[in-house]
Amino acid sequence: MWDWDDDSTANVALALTWLALVTCSALVAARRDVEAARGAAARGKDGKGLKRGRAPHAWFRHFYVVGCAANARELARLWARGAATGRADARAAVVAATLFQAHCLRRLYESARVSTYGDDATMHAIVYAGGLAYYVCAPKTWAAYDCGDAAKTTLEPLETLAATALGALGVALFALGNYRQYECHVILARLREPSAPSSSARDADADVARRSRYFIPRGGWFERVSCAHYLAEIVLYLGLALIVVPTDVFLGKLSVSARPSVSSVSRASSSSAVVAARVPRLAPLALLAAVVANLACVASSHHAWYLKTFGDAYPRDRGALFPRRRG
Repeated sequence: MWDWDDDSTANVALALTWLALVTCSALVAARRDVEAARGAAARGKDGKGLKRGRAPHAWFRHFYVVGCAANARELARLWARGAATGRADARAAVVAATLFQAHCLRRLYESARVSTYGDDATMHAIVYAGGLAYYVCAPKTWAAYDCGDAAKTTLEPLETLAATALGALGVALFALGNYRQYECHVILARLREPSAPSSSARDADADVARRSRYFIPRGGWFERVSCAHYLAEIVLYLGLALIVVPTDVFLGKLSVSARPSVSSVSRASSSSAVVAARVPRLAPLALLAAVVANLACVASSHHAWYLKTFGDAYPRDRGALFPRRRG
């Protein structure tokens, strides 16, 4: 029987979940002619797609409430196990989980105090349910360190130095991603304020903006990409991955083992747990891939909407999710 509190079995379930999300994102991207899929991916921006079973965008706040609660549970579990003073992979898990808690708290604050949502801005119920499930599973991904068949339990001095350097880079990227995402959400919120400029002094799209009630985002990373807030999210998740993955690599936890470790077998209470002990620590990498795949799919839809809505007034040198090469 699968035990969510057992890191090895949780690692398998989470890796499969994130890889399934990658597959779903690829299918949606490949079938843009399917109106229902496009409506769910667009998250209500174009008002098309499935008409029933939609939730208001204001309910995004629920995601971060769930994320804060689920991540706090994982942090408490890590501290109770003495992870902060344990092995290198345990300490990395504590750092990643602590940063993810800060991220969830920031997003909760933004959803309550910064972001504004139109009355007609909705998301499909499937997206809403998936978001809740995501914020239950993501904290476990960073915290489930005691899994896989590690080749060793300690790092060599050079490995420690490399893991520390990459971890520091990860913290820096996490901070950069959070700052830039907050900046993006402030820019978007100001565009939705009643006092937002008619764009006569800023853009050549005043008539389009008045008809559609949307304006072209300006400033920060929006000068290079249409969905700068999604790019910032990828940057901060890359930072989290750099905190935990290098240590797992140095400990040999990303290679498939034919023989599970004694500690893994001693914890196994069923054949499924024994199989789980043989599986490498793939959940963090699978989560990063899922985030990139999902946001790339949604960003492509949003970018197409911007081009269709604003026409020639929209900057043509902007990429959907990643900056285009200039010159």
